[in-house]
Amino acid sequence: MFLHICEEAHDPRLWELWGLWKTHGEPYAVRRLLAQLKDDALWSHGWLTLGVYALSMGSLTEARGYIERARDLSPESGIIHAHLALCCVQQGDLDEGRWYAERAVELSPQSRQNRWILGGILMRQGEARLAMRWLLQEQITPKKPSDLASYESEPRSLLA
Repeated sequence: MFLHICEEAHDPRLWELWGLWKTHGEPYAVRRLLAQLKDDALWSHGWLTLGVYALSMGSLTEARGYIERARDLSPESGIIHAHLALCCVQQGDLDEGRWYAERAVELSPQSRQNRWILGGILMRQGEARLAMRWLLQEQITPKKPSDLASYESEPRSLLA
C-alpha cells in the first residue's frame, strides 16, 4: 500500500522514505516521516503515509485523523479519499465508506485501486450487479459513480 502512494503521488520525499523503510526498517522511517511533518505540516502525502501506517497497525481512529488531515490539505486527491473509504469500512461504516470511494473514483477515474475499493464496498452492501460493473468496467465510462446507477437496470454481457 505504501508503494502505491509513492507511485501515485510522484513525490521524491516518499521515495526516500520508501528506501529508508527498506534499508533501515520501519521505526526509523516512521521517525523520519514525523520529523519531516514537523518541518512541513502542509505535506498532505506525508500525513496520508502516516495514516496508512497507523491503519496497518490497527489504530483506526488515529489513522482516520491523519488521513482526514491529508484530505483537508488536498481535497481533490483521489488516493486520499480512497484511504478514507478504507478507514470507514474498517470502522464498520459502509455508507460513509461508499461516499468516500465514489468520490475517489470521481477524482481519479483511471485508478484501478479506487474502482476495486468501490466495488468491494458495493458487494458488502449487497449491490453485486453494480459492484461487478465497476470491477469489470464493462465498457462503461461514466463521468462520476452516480451516473452508473442508470445502468443498474440494463443487463449487459457478463452480468445478464
